[in-house]
Amino acid sequence: MGDLVSFTGARTGTYVEFTVVNAEKIYKAPERVTPEVAATLQIMGITVHYLMHDVFALGPGHDCLIHAGAGGVGHIAVQTAKAKGATVFTTVGSPEKAELVMGYGADHVIQYREVNFKDRILELTDGRGVDVVYDAIGKETTQDSIACVAFQGTLALFGDTSGVAEPVDTRLLGKEAIYVTRVGMPSFIPDGEAVTRRCNDMLALITAGKLNLNIAPPRPLAQAMEMHRDLEGRKTVGKNILLP
Repeated sequence: MGDLVSFTGARTGTYVEFTVVNAEKIYKAPERVTPEVAATLQIMGITVHYLMHDVFALGPGHDCLIHAGAGGVGHIAVQTAKAKGATVFTTVGSPEKAELVMGYGADHVIQYREVNFKDRILELTDGRGVDVVYDAIGKETTQDSIACVAFQGTLALFGDTSGVAEPVDTRLLGKEAIYVTRVGMPSFIPDGEAVTRRCNDMLALITAGKLNLNIAPPRPLAQAMEMHRDLEGRKTVGKNILLP
């Protein structure tokens, strides 16, 4: 049996039993790491790492808003932000998810189906807003996310789960001198060293007891359509995995 590796950017797809991958995109997992953890570190762990180290270097004294705090990226982001000393605001879609995210250490959990998250953020921050919003939702949240950002703060867009966001009127950014950026993973992992460094940094949080991964029981590949429907319907939490 060969080495356990995880990867991203396979040109031949991933819903297959065998694939060809650029060696620079591979993370060779330490022996103690399970396949499920390795897969989670590779995609979601790396995403959180570059967002909180490079896009906006989060630290003590910062306030951040993380959308979808119970999701695959979200639950890692909430715990990582707490480990970095930030105050964490997050949005979720149900009381069950709210309870889950509070267990991750979130300071303020907003059920967006019950209240407008923009209004609640501004209320909780006395009108100031937060230093950074990490937003993978896209169309449904972008405009209100902008309104949540404090003076010279940052809106980091990194996904479009609700659809592609409408064009932003840059005049809305001027009053508070807000920075808006749209980022993706490839530029932050230009080589194998970057992949390994980012994965190992996230693994260190797990080892230190500061990050607990929520990985759902793997489903067979034959259930891929069902899983996608659940993801689209926001019925899932944590990391979801398909196995051949």
